[in-house]
Amino acid sequence: MKYLLAHMYRFALIPALLALTFVPLSSIPANAAKAPAKTTVSLTFDDALASQTTAQTLLDQHKMKGTFYLISGDLGISGHLTVAQAQAMQADGQDIGGHTITHPDLPTLSESQQQHEICDGRSALAGFGLNAATFAYPFGDYNSTSEQVVKSCGFSGARAVGGIDCSSSCDKAETIPPSDPYAIQTPGSIQSNTSLSTMKSYVTNAEKGGGWVVLVMHDVCTAGTNGCDPTYSVSKSELNNFLTWLQTQNVSVKTMEQVMGPGTTSAPPPPPPTTIQNASLEADTTGANVPDCWQEGGYGTNAPSWSRSGDAYSGSWAETMQLTSYTDGDAKLVTQQHDPSCEPIGMVGNSYDVSVWYKSNQPIYLDAYYLDSTGAWQFWDSSNAFAASDTYQQADWTTPAFPAGATRISIGVSLRAVGSVTMDDFGLSQHTTQAPPAILQNASLEADTTGANVPDCWQEGGFGTNAPTWTRTSDAHSGSWAETMQLTSISSGDAKLVSQQHDANCEPVGAVGHTYNVSTWYKSNQPVYLVAYYLDSTGTWQFWDESNELPASTNYTQASWTTPTFPSGATRISVGVSLRSVGSVTMDDFGLTEN
Repeated sequence: MKYLLAHMYRFALIPALLALTFVPLSSIPANAAKAPAKTTVSLTFDDALASQTTAQTLLDQHKMKGTFYLISGDLGISGHLTVAQAQAMQADGQDIGGHTITHPDLPTLSESQQQHEICDGRSALAGFGLNAATFAYPFGDYNSTSEQVVKSCGFSGARAVGGIDCSSSCDKAETIPPSDPYAIQTPGSIQSNTSLSTMKSYVTNAEKGGGWVVLVMHDVCTAGTNGCDPTYSVSKSELNNFLTWLQTQNVSVKTMEQVMGPGTTSAPPPPPPTTIQNASLEADTTGANVPDCWQEGGYGTNAPSWSRSGDAYSGSWAETMQLTSYTDGDAKLVTQQHDPSCEPIGMVGNSYDVSVWYKSNQPIYLDAYYLDSTGAWQFWDSSNAFAASDTYQQADWTTPAFPAGATRISIGVSLRAVGSVTMDDFGLSQHTTQAPPAILQNASLEADTTGANVPDCWQEGGFGTNAPTWTRTSDAHSGSWAETMQLTSISSGDAKLVSQQHDANCEPVGAVGHTYNVSTWYKSNQPVYLVAYYLDSTGTWQFWDESNELPASTNYTQASWTTPTFPSGATRISVGVSLRSVGSVTMDDFGLTEN
C-alpha cells in the first residue's frame, strides 16, 4: 500500500496521457497563431520600367508592397513609367526609392558628379512629390565615396546587388539592422533564367537562420517578347507563382523603408524657375562637357557630337554641336528636361520669346518642348530656319500659346544637316501681349530679318508628293522684293506660301459672320489658287476655303477673291497662294480687308 500511495501519481497520469493521445486532430484550431517570423523579405524593382505596373498589380493582388527604385531622368521616356504612374504607385502604398538621374556607374564619377546624380536625383523625385527613403546603386556598383554621398543626401540606406552567395546553397541573409546600412547585401538579380525553385530557395535557405532577404528585379515580362529585356526580366506568371507561394511562408514582407526608416526629410523643392538656368552655358560642374541644366539629344540616323568651346559670344564658354554624317532626323542641345530645378514654369495661353546667339555653316532651328500633365515631355513647335552665319548672329522666335495642361518649358537649337553650330547666351521671356493685327503683316514681303529667304510673318507649306522650292526675288511688283514658289515635280498635293500661323503678332483677327476680300499680285506659268485658313477655339488651324482657279499670266496680274463668312468660334485668319502643277509663281503685295 505504501508503494501504491507513494507512486499513485504515476498511475493517475495514465488516463490523462491516454486522453491526450486520442484528441482528434480536427479539434486543433485552424487559426492557431504562427510563431513570429524570423525572416523578412523585401521585393525591389529597378529602373522605373513601364512593365513594373504589372508588378504593382500582382503585389496588390497578394496584399504585399514592394520598393520601386526610379531613375528620375527616365520618367516619362518611352518604355518607362510616367510621373503620374509613379505618383499612383506611391499613393497605392508602394515604396519609392532613388536610383540616380541617368543610371551611371558611380565609382567612375568624381565626388561632385556623384552628388549631382544621387542628391539631385532625389530632389527631382521630391519635386514630383515622390518620397525616396532608400537608394539603389546602378549596376550594384559603389565605392566608399558613393556610400558617403548617399548618406549625406538623406537616404536611410542603400541597396547593392549580390554579396550573398547562393550559387549552390546558402543558409544566410542580410542582418537587421545591416552591418553596413549603405551596402545592403542581396542574392544576385533575378534573371530570365532564374527558376521558380531558385527564387524560393533564396527564402527557404534564409529561414534556417533568419534575417533579411532582399530580391532584385527589373522588367516584368516574358523574355523574347517585344521590348522585354532578354536577361534582366521575370515573367508575370513566375512572379505571380512566387508571390502566391510566399504567402504560405512564415515570413514578413516589408518595403525597404519599413526596414530602414524614412531617412532625412528632404527640404521642400525650390520654387520652379521662370527663365532658363545657366543660359550663358558657363557652368559645367560635373566636368562632363555638358553645361549644367542642359542636355544633348536628337533622333534619326546621323552622327552628332557636342563639345565645349572657348569661342564664346560673351563670357568664357559656348557649346559647339556638329553632325559629321546625316541621313535624317537632327541633333539638339536643349535645356534639361528631367530636373525640376532647371525647367522654367510656363503659363497656359502665353507665348514666349526664345533667342540664341549663334554662328554656323548650316541653317539652324529653335525648338520648344513642354511637360504635359502626365509628366511626359512633348514636342511643342519649331521656328523657321535661321540662315548660316560666319559671325555671331542673334536668332529670335516667338512660340505659339502655351498649351492647356502643360507645366514646364524646354527650349534649344537643332541642326539638320552635315555641319556645325556654336551657341551661346540663350534667352527665354514671356512674350509681351499686343493687340492682334487687323491686317496682314509684311504684306509686301519686303522684310526678311532672319535671312532665311522666308518673308517675316509668312511660312512655306503644302502637302502630298511633290518637290517645292521657295526663293526671294527682286522681280517685285513694288518695292525691292517678291517671293517665287516652284514645283519641279508633283504627283499629288500642292505647295503654298501663307501668312504665319504660329505667331500671334502675325495673325489678323477675324470677325465672326463677316466675309473678307483676299488679293495678291502674281505672275505664273501655271494656274494658282488663293487659299484661306482660320484658327479655331481649340487653338488649331483649320482649312477654310479657296478661290476658283486663277489663270497663268506672264505679267503681274492682281487676283481677288471673297471668302465665305468667318466661322463661329474662329479667331484668327491666314491667307496665301497655292500651286498645284509643275511650274512657278511669283507673288507680291497681298491684301486682306473686312467686308
